[in-house]
Amino acid sequence: ISHYSLFILFMKKLFLCLLMIVFISGCTAATVKKVPDLNTLTYSKKMILEETDRYKIDVETINIDETETVNSKIINTSLLQGYQIFVDLFKKNQAEVDPMANNKHALSIESTPLVYNEDLISIELSAYEYLGGAHPNTYKTGITYSVKEDLWLMPSDLANTESGLKEILNIFSEEARLQISFNYPGTDLDEEWLKEGTEPTELNFFDFTLTPEGILLYIPTYQVAPYAVGAFEVPIKYSQVKEWITDQAILHYISKLEQ
Repeated sequence: ISHYSLFILFMKKLFLCLLMIVFISGCTAATVKKVPDLNTLTYSKKMILEETDRYKIDVETINIDETETVNSKIINTSLLQGYQIFVDLFKKNQAEVDPMANNKHALSIESTPLVYNEDLISIELSAYEYLGGAHPNTYKTGITYSVKEDLWLMPSDLANTESGLKEILNIFSEEARLQISFNYPGTDLDEEWLKEGTEPTELNFFDFTLTPEGILLYIPTYQVAPYAVGAFEVPIKYSQVKEWITDQAILHYISKLEQ
């Protein structure tokens, strides 16, 4: 076979491969259900900035823009109070620790709104905290706010019955244990540690956000495994817990997603 013939054969195979990739991509795109964007509010970002000879604070906050449908002043006051909890806790902790030479203590937070409409606001916070020692603490956490109730949501707010809350926490527990074990098989997880850290209690699962896909649980460093393994994020589909949720704002949001 001549070099020219080989070149033509190669180009044909390359074309067929590219065509197959495009075809598969098209099929995949066609089968994936797009999550509707139900975020009807708009927002801006503001900063909490503070620096002393001991520490530096750099916290990005979310500020809901003025609208006729909600009282943005009340919302923003509550949101700011939520951020202030992290700032105050950092100040308290750093005051109890001697700063290392030439190394200031630091708190930095970046905010990513996941749900923001007239009923619910849920924000993921990516935090960096340094209080001396060998390494900083980096983690993600969430704050979820019920607009009409002017209330920060906790697990107990998802269901207004003890049996409903128990069912939800049991699902959180089972999913957390399964997902962590499956996704981190080579980390030599301590089974007792994992079991204790995923017991179906509000304390273990108080930290979450709402997303268009479901409830996202944040399990911090040391709760189920050593620092080297890191923190964990566990997604829960709304369909798994919808039966026991009684919060009307969340149920309304889920119903819109299902339309």
